[in-house]
Amino acid sequence: MGFAVSEHIIDLEDFRRRRPLDRGTTFSVWGGDGERSRFALPIWRAIYLIGGERGGIVWLPEDPEASSTPTPVFVLDLAAEPARTDFDATLMARLVQGEPPAVEDEHPAGVAIYLGQDGSRRWFLVVSGGKGQARELVGKSREDLLFLAGECSGLLFHRDLATEGDLP
Repeated sequence: MGFAVSEHIIDLEDFRRRRPLDRGTTFSVWGGDGERSRFALPIWRAIYLIGGERGGIVWLPEDPEASSTPTPVFVLDLAAEPARTDFDATLMARLVQGEPPAVEDEHPAGVAIYLGQDGSRRWFLVVSGGKGQARELVGKSREDLLFLAGECSGLLFHRDLATEGDLP
């Protein structure tokens, strides 16, 4: 018994009938317009992998004096509506000297992965832990998270989502 596929879209209705969703669960997206909606699946998987509450694709300027506040491009929040778009730059600040994919794991605060640089922007996948429940990244979990970061990096740099004209 599989999912019905039509025009490359997975029909989740069969899944929902067999396993009803918790109606109290929040699922909010910010910045999911157009092609950026492709970030939803790898970020959702990353959030569940570490037991977080929210995740996003954010950037910091190359020049740290320009701004130390991460600018979100896509955010998926499983704990608040509307999606919280503010991220702490502390985890990311430690990664700017590394080569992608550099990982900063501050259990239980969250995880940041440096995805690379395009022009004057340094790009990151960030997952916030939430309420001290984030799992540590070891072994296969770490490998899986790096794979998901690779998917996000591919979307950013090979599908040119890092250079879209409508980015903040």
